[in-house]
Amino acid sequence: MTIPLSTGIVAVGRDLPKAVIVASVLAWLLLPAATLAQPKNGETVAPDRQALILTRALAYDGNLKSRAGGELVIAVVSKGGNTSSDQTAEGLQKALKALGPIKVQGLPLKSIRLVYSNSSTLSSTVDKDGIDAVYICPGLEGELGAILEVTKEHHVLSMGSREDHVVKGASLGVFVVEGKPTIYVNLTASKAEGTAFGSDLLRVAKVVH
Repeated sequence: MTIPLSTGIVAVGRDLPKAVIVASVLAWLLLPAATLAQPKNGETVAPDRQALILTRALAYDGNLKSRAGGELVIAVVSKGGNTSSDQTAEGLQKALKALGPIKVQGLPLKSIRLVYSNSSTLSSTVDKDGIDAVYICPGLEGELGAILEVTKEHHVLSMGSREDHVVKGASLGVFVVEGKPTIYVNLTASKAEGTAFGSDLLRVAKVVH
């Protein structure tokens, strides 16, 4: 099985049903720690792994093309002066850029890095830069509610760096469960942000409401 990043989805046999292709790809992405040296329970999923899984998950948003413009813009949002937040932002930004010419539903991927100041500034930046998704770094727990108000208002997908981000209202995340990276989808939040994740993704995700 080959998984060329340049296609935006995958190529695993053109004659296979879509559901089989999706299941095969996601199973590969979510292989347990023993197979692909993934972190143990409680540890953070490596940035390069997160970036790959999150962009693959975005490919199964049925409303992506109607929400996005000519490219898929992901903003990595951190809290200024917070070491953990800065390190997470740097790692995730680097991992997204390393994906190179990947396309998601035919849309080229672009990532930008933002330091959160307030919801008003974030809202205007979303409009100005055409942001389609935000990755929320650690350290922004106190501002999570305000950030999510912006994402819902602008139909921007929110992705959390912590499990509690998704439990409290971010749409998507990747966290270690029983030794393997697991996709979390907050179904209620994702619908409020204008996304429509297909059943192929939801079958392999941990769905919270």
